[in-house]
Amino acid sequence: MVMDAQAYYRVQSPITDPGEYGSLYDGLPADIPGLCRIVQGLIIHYLDGERLFGYAVPEERLLEIDTCYVTKMLARILELDDRPLTESRPPERRLAGCCRDFAALFCSMARHTGIPTRMRVGFGAYFDPGFNYDHWIVECWDSQEGRWHLVDPEMSGRHVRVHSIPFDATDVPSNQFMVGGLAWQVCRAGDEDPKRFGLDPNSDIKGWWFVQQRLIHDLAAQNKMELVPWHAWGLMEREPNEEELALLDQVAVLTQGGEQTFSEMRAMYEQGPDLKAPSVVNKYSPAAGAGQMRLDC
Repeated sequence: MVMDAQAYYRVQSPITDPGEYGSLYDGLPADIPGLCRIVQGLIIHYLDGERLFGYAVPEERLLEIDTCYVTKMLARILELDDRPLTESRPPERRLAGCCRDFAALFCSMARHTGIPTRMRVGFGAYFDPGFNYDHWIVECWDSQEGRWHLVDPEMSGRHVRVHSIPFDATDVPSNQFMVGGLAWQVCRAGDEDPKRFGLDPNSDIKGWWFVQQRLIHDLAAQNKMELVPWHAWGLMEREPNEEELALLDQVAVLTQGGEQTFSEMRAMYEQGPDLKAPSVVNKYSPAAGAGQMRLDC
């Protein structure tokens, strides 16, 4: 089963597949720190640009944050600056995105170089003590150490300094990033207040419903449906009944079980009621507002 999981996450998903832009990946480094540096030079977080780089992403470019597929991300990256991907862009010529986009592009590049990689959805504890911030990172297989480890491809040296991050962002400690399943479990047990999980402590976008969404997004991401944070469907969009609570409890277990629950986790996504992303998902974009998106996969 170990090899099954590694083989699965070594192959591109419909979302991370670079398609016609695959040749752009020629010459990419085959190491995780090197790939992180490349991704950091191609994308700028639409909310952090001014604070970190002195560049506020203009309103007319905010629609870039809705880009789901890596092929479209790469197309826009080249429109902004057609140099090789290995050359870092100035902030104003980087793709506007969010943490998910750093993770998606990293997944694409890492899989291309043969590194088994999966996106993980959860909450970072390393931005502000006392609050668990919505965050999307990746998990890579380390063949030398024989283990999966968390990697935050967004965190550049500048991020580390600004946020006073005391660890190597290419090997995030498990107590610094809480995957969606664990967040669900600690809130269900009463060990954590769900209001301490969300976008921001001063935002209404937090609480039980948000933890529930991130649990299902993490399930989808582990099934290589690496959608955008404001996409929603099925069980994400309603308060669960008792039967559905039990189902989500099971999802929380399976998404944290690694190779031991890999097959069950895959089956749960395919067969569990209202868990699998349909062909059309709802979106609640900070840039474009509410609408729908048809998936090409």
